[in-house]
Amino acid sequence: MLLPTDILLVEDNLGDAHLVKSHLRKLQGAHVVHVTRLRDAIALLHERPFDTIVTDLSLPDARGLDAILRLQEAAPDATVVALTALDDEALSLQAVECGAQDYLVKERVDAASLARCLRHARERKRCALRLTELARKDSLTGLANRSGFYERINLAAARARRMERRFAVMFLDLDCFKEINDQHGHDVGDTVLQVVGTRLAGVVREYDAVARLGGDEFAVLLDDLAD
Repeated sequence: MLLPTDILLVEDNLGDAHLVKSHLRKLQGAHVVHVTRLRDAIALLHERPFDTIVTDLSLPDARGLDAILRLQEAAPDATVVALTALDDEALSLQAVECGAQDYLVKERVDAASLARCLRHARERKRCALRLTELARKDSLTGLANRSGFYERINLAAARARRMERRFAVMFLDLDCFKEINDQHGHDVGDTVLQVVGTRLAGVVREYDAVARLGGDEFAVLLDDLAD
């Protein structure tokens, strides 16, 4: 069974952890890291990415859906699967609503069902991330839109506070753009916007951000500045 992925297993019951790891070892290409506490999982997620997180809902430092919420916050791009002894339909729905891609009951899990679950969960996460990406992009230029740009600013502000660094935001618009549309048509105006977007994106660093906020309005985020 092929599932090339980095998996973080968060499970404080060593017997259950041993059983799950034995199932996961049958997945070719799967690399499993096991921790017993949520705080250790979050510390690892800040150091390196994981494709998939499999977590119990009853941990020494987290109970119920708190683990799902905190893992999603620490690793928003990772697939999260709840693996618990609680056969509770209402709780399973709440776990999915909180961001988990699936909910498994331990006594019903074997290697085949776990592999199938992880494949399906990963595909659901990919689809969700793709929809989110589209919602944050300007359809004409491919740059970030207003929503995506404000999200990047919030991340930059949080990082600047944590790292004691600075960032800058620039707002730009195009002079006489209405005349271009009036004299040459909206197709030409759209081309101008696309060219401007490409040129702006080409003169910033890859970890900066360029956005089209609407009309002929653009914005640039210059991240991680010393001054």
